[in-house]
Amino acid sequence: MSQAPGLQARLQALRYSSSPAPSLKVLDQLQLPGEAVYLPVTDANEAHAVISSMQVRGAPLIAMVAVLGLAVDMSAKYIGSPSADGSSADGSFAASSTGSASSAAAYAEERLAFLATSRPTAVNLFNAIADVRAALALVKDSSDAAVCATVQAAAERLLAQDVSNNEALGEAGAAAIKALHPAAASLSLVTICNTGSLATAGHGTALGVARSLHATSSLGSLAILETRPYNQGSRLTAYEALEDGLPGAKLLCDSAAAAYLAKGGVHAAVVGADRVAANGDTANKIGTYALALHCRSHGVPFFVAAPTTTLDASTPSAAEIVIEERPADELRKSSGAPPGIAVWNPAFDVTPASLITGIVTEKGVIYPDGNGEYDIAAFLADPAGYSKSVPPTGPPAPAFPSAPPASAALLTTDTVAAYVCERLPKLSEVLPPSSTPDLLIAKEIGGGNLNYAFSVQYVNAPKAAVFVKQAPDFVKCLGPEAKLHKERIELEVKTYETWLATAPTVARFLPKIYDFSAVTETFVMELLGSCVMLEARLLKEPKMAPAIAAGLGEFMGATHTSTHVSQVSFAQAADYFVQFKNESLRGLQLEYVFSKAFSEEAGEAGAVLRESTEFMAGLESVKGKYRGEEAGNLALCHGDLHPGSVMIDEEEGVVKVIDPEFAIYGPPGLDLGSLLSGVVLAALHHANGGGAGRAGVVALKIWAKQLLNSYRLAAGMGEEAVKGIIEDGVGFAACEVARTALGFAGGRQWFGGLEGEAREGAVRKAVLCARDMMVGRGGGERALMAAFDSM
Repeated sequence: MSQAPGLQARLQALRYSSSPAPSLKVLDQLQLPGEAVYLPVTDANEAHAVISSMQVRGAPLIAMVAVLGLAVDMSAKYIGSPSADGSSADGSFAASSTGSASSAAAYAEERLAFLATSRPTAVNLFNAIADVRAALALVKDSSDAAVCATVQAAAERLLAQDVSNNEALGEAGAAAIKALHPAAASLSLVTICNTGSLATAGHGTALGVARSLHATSSLGSLAILETRPYNQGSRLTAYEALEDGLPGAKLLCDSAAAAYLAKGGVHAAVVGADRVAANGDTANKIGTYALALHCRSHGVPFFVAAPTTTLDASTPSAAEIVIEERPADELRKSSGAPPGIAVWNPAFDVTPASLITGIVTEKGVIYPDGNGEYDIAAFLADPAGYSKSVPPTGPPAPAFPSAPPASAALLTTDTVAAYVCERLPKLSEVLPPSSTPDLLIAKEIGGGNLNYAFSVQYVNAPKAAVFVKQAPDFVKCLGPEAKLHKERIELEVKTYETWLATAPTVARFLPKIYDFSAVTETFVMELLGSCVMLEARLLKEPKMAPAIAAGLGEFMGATHTSTHVSQVSFAQAADYFVQFKNESLRGLQLEYVFSKAFSEEAGEAGAVLRESTEFMAGLESVKGKYRGEEAGNLALCHGDLHPGSVMIDEEEGVVKVIDPEFAIYGPPGLDLGSLLSGVVLAALHHANGGGAGRAGVVALKIWAKQLLNSYRLAAGMGEEAVKGIIEDGVGFAACEVARTALGFAGGRQWFGGLEGEAREGAVRKAVLCARDMMVGRGGGERALMAAFDSM
């Protein structure tokens, strides 16, 4: 690519060429509109400098300059001629002029971390960095040439996407505004800041909507707020409007917005965004919130125009958005203030979702649902299938807005029924529309380590019931001091949605989710009243129906295949890798599954494992796989699929998989191992006086075989890949068996009914089984069967 496609030369915010070697120049926007000066960007330091100094600005453009600057930097430091696909290794990489021995991968990671510090609020920058990191994760063990080529390819892909996305976004926004004013021959807009070709790779976001209206002769006028203190509106947007010949373009001082709207005749406000939170709260240039308030007061629709790269489902609401504060002298100098005056100079403010008519993206317009809430995560998971939007039928009635919603308090048995009643329109499938709190019976469901859970049932109607789950911002079983991000429940919902989108046949293995709120971090789900937990069933009666093993094998095989790195595009795999990092809960698993149980904390009972060099080497191997270090064997995994995460009804042949809050894009053997560990632990329970004795061990051995056979039939990654997944599964099972036996598995009850010598014997055998499974995991199923035979 020789330059960003689709741009008029006079409005190019950047000039990028890929050959003969990557090169980048950026337009110094601090000198506009007086002079058009292009600055060369030759490395990551210069990219950081032009971003932090605001010589380039606009969330999409910041992201482009950062990653393209890195591509130019790394190409210059590669001594040789790497081919476009990175296959050539005839060269060397020098991170400094002195010939540093740092690898290209290490250098890229260090520079990406540095670039992330340039501007803290714009999510596009962090999304672009995450995209490049995801691409690098797939080639981190390859040659320096491959790493350099991968960075360049990822950056150029993001550049091309930005232009095409903005054009699609402009058309979607134009259509949305026309739909609200079908009788208007021409439309009058108001905007703030700069969101055009000078803020993006081309066309623009909010200004792109105006351009798209102009292309169909539908733009009557465009009012531009000056946007103090940097005056991006007066310096940049006004400049673009004149260059493009946009009709009726006029400049307003920021404080004139309310009076201008009061005159009437404005059909919509369209603004850009630096970050849109999961609930729709939007951070944008300071002054945007005030404009939104004025629009609500005067009944003017207020649209946010933002590509999906600006939507941040990982940030729940405005409360978690970091607002950049600029130096005090910037405001003092631009306003002629005396040097001694104190200054508050935020670069951005946050517009509450309740003030936003719709969020325009390249994949369509997101409107609030029937309860006035946005669900950004659900839209991102399936834009084409998103059905929660309720488009307005006309402009809003003039009204003063309510305050933005605060985070809800934790639910209790006294308040959860009222919460459910507020959601009745979404629960009509299961609860009578006449339900009131006094007609609902609420009970807390115990046993969960992380979250609060309740059943809510209509009086005298056992089947008219729902399950309510809420994530606090701490680990429930440890108390409020043990902080943990509450957005984990959003990842759980996203996991369900991804499974349904990629492997629709597994719908029968998943509970129905009726409602989800990112504000309260709560979802309302189907209550599996006729089902029992697989863990309890294995302890009570080990002879299991083959249909249960078949269902679980089919579920894992289908979900692993549909998302496996070998079965999806590079871009999709990279997207999964970023979406399902789940770093907080992955960290918990690394600590409790792979570390504590194999340290001195485990005491004498764990010594046999610590003293086995083969076991400890195997532990390090599976730990690396859990971190995602085996890039060729990744899929969307449940992450904690032990038998406590499975509900069954044997009579009906029902299997339901629940609680995927530990979901990661990781090794498929993890899920298989979690389930198999429960079968092994149940067999140890029965072998040591827990009930069925040796007959129980034999029954569970047969059931484990059925589970593996079902997985082989359902998995479509190829015979060798599936063989490796089963081998990994045995290794992961060994870790789970050991850590559970040694007391590092929370509330699991595998040996709960055993006492005295029976319990001690079960622990000793479990540790030996874990050792032998880990050491023999290369034998796959043989090692697992040997574990049953040794009991």
